[in-house]
Amino acid sequence: DDGLVDWMLTSSKFNGRKRDKAQYPFGFFSEQEVDALIEQQRQEADLEKRKALVQQANRLTSDKVASAFLYHPSNVLVYHKQVNFPKSSRIPGLIDLDRVSLG
Repeated sequence: DDGLVDWMLTSSKFNGRKRDKAQYPFGFFSEQEVDALIEQQRQEADLEKRKALVQQANRLTSDKVASAFLYHPSNVLVYHKQVNFPKSSRIPGLIDLDRVSLG
């Protein structure tokens, strides 16, 4: 949910009307249905239900072209026996580094 919360929530620090426009000088996206889905997925304990809510919110923001990035940096992945990347973090299309640790 990082991308949704940080970039698509009306009140987020990057997207909200009250954002520091000098530091974050880009557009504003606001959609009540997306905000409601973001809040609902934050409180959902069932991973499958939460995944469905996130996917629904992602579809809405994609359909409305909430943002378009002109530059996509390369992802660098590290493979080493001391890097612990738990299976629970392995979501297709998402690299969740919050749970990665060095052994």
